[in-house]
Amino acid sequence: MKSILVYTQYHPNISFWKGNEDLLLVEELKSLYEGDSSENKENSSKVMWGIYFAYDYASRYSHLSLDIRLKIVHDSLFEGKKVLEDKKYKKLIEKYIFLQRTSPRRLIDTIETKLEERRLFLDSVSYNIGNAKDIDTMIANSSKLLEQRDIIIAQVNKDESRIKGGTRLGLLASGKLES
Repeated sequence: MKSILVYTQYHPNISFWKGNEDLLLVEELKSLYEGDSSENKENSSKVMWGIYFAYDYASRYSHLSLDIRLKIVHDSLFEGKKVLEDKKYKKLIEKYIFLQRTSPRRLIDTIETKLEERRLFLDSVSYNIGNAKDIDTMIANSSKLLEQRDIIIAQVNKDESRIKGGTRLGLLASGKLES
């Protein structure tokens, strides 16, 4: 799956902003860019790559929990400093998440949240003769819920590979063919 927002593939020597200039139309991103006095806007580029890896649905790390993604980003890009947890990036991160959240994505987020709440509930309940049947039923239904979630995710991913007008992305635009 390709990112809805980021067109450029990560490389430590390539600026986030090269190939993603259109994101500068978004005030929060433009503000970060314009406030960066580092050579070639390296600092803001690094922050944006960090946000991409931690928060983009298409990040290769998106299957990991947020705390693990943030640890990877902080260790790899920021020498262990918890840069993305700084309050000054809160609105920027919220805007980035908002920009990629289609209605179907919001549904997936809700499903994931409810599945996690369910898991935490099962973790917190002691198994005893009084609730054994209910817990067994919940556990038995877990595979059905996970299957439904996977079907919805597959459909959303399929739908997101289309552009307006129902046209499929071409081989070059979809990343299946390199220029």
